[in-house]
Amino acid sequence: MNNKTRWVWLLILLLVIIVGCTSNRTLGSASQHGQTLRDPADISCLGHIEPADGVARIAARSLGGQPSIIRELNVREGDHVRAGQVLAVLDSHDQLQAIVKDSEKKVAMAQAKLALIQAGVKAGDIQAQEAELTRLKTELAAFRSEFQRYDSLYQKQALTTSDYNQRALAVSDTEQLVKEAEARLSSMKEVRDVELHLAEAEVQAATADVARARAELAASIIHAPFDAKVLKVYAHPGEEVRDTGILELGKTDQMYVIAEVYETDLDRVFKEQRATVTGGALKKALQGNVESIGDEIAKNEVTDLDPMSLPDRRVIHAKIRLDDSATAEHLVHARVQVLIHH
Repeated sequence: MNNKTRWVWLLILLLVIIVGCTSNRTLGSASQHGQTLRDPADISCLGHIEPADGVARIAARSLGGQPSIIRELNVREGDHVRAGQVLAVLDSHDQLQAIVKDSEKKVAMAQAKLALIQAGVKAGDIQAQEAELTRLKTELAAFRSEFQRYDSLYQKQALTTSDYNQRALAVSDTEQLVKEAEARLSSMKEVRDVELHLAEAEVQAATADVARARAELAASIIHAPFDAKVLKVYAHPGEEVRDTGILELGKTDQMYVIAEVYETDLDRVFKEQRATVTGGALKKALQGNVESIGDEIAKNEVTDLDPMSLPDRRVIHAKIRLDDSATAEHLVHARVQVLIHH
């Protein structure tokens, strides 16, 4: 064997050694990071980590177009909160509380006015008017009886015209007094419909104002809608609440991976399939089960870092329930690689 041939074989041997070392380092690295070697039948895709039911962004409603300013913030990032717990209070709280009290006073005044109209005149005044009417009717009956006697005398020309007219006037005047007394008594007993309806409408309007003011007051106190963990705080005391809201909450007791399965692989994905999740943010591979598969095909949201991959792919979301939520709860939104085992 000449020297030239010997050098060729040495180069070949050196290349074999280099390739072998590189393969061992790759396998070792994969093992160190908890990655699983891919079976050709496995379905590979990208995804991201999120809590159960996703991430809830807690916002605040402004009062009459005015900016919402945080007065109190009772939580910090990483805190676990219970449903109904007060997360924050807006600086409009005191102003809204004063509006509620003022509205409640207006309701009380409207109700008092309605009660007064409904009560009408006092019972003692009605009784006095009834007695006056009875007296006038008795007097009228006496005048009529006397007029009939004087009318007979007048027909017999035993009575002067002056006396006759005097008796007739007494009857006429008393009849008018009776009519006026009856009308007065009827008015005292009767509640005018127009006034009553107006008073009732005022009570309804004032009550609606109170309900509206109480709703505004309640909106100035921000409560946790469910048990969750505070993932991110966007607005601190003294700051205006922007479009990002006040904070983000997530149900981190159970974590998921939302895998973006290419539509070409959809017919090979089923519920309860096992999946392996890896990624640069994970210190070890995570395992889980496919819990649900979406019904809508859409554009992918997670893009591959490989410049040779297609940037725009049609995918469907598969929700993978992780076995180990504690490891993933600090990695919300983290980009991961997913292998769904066939």
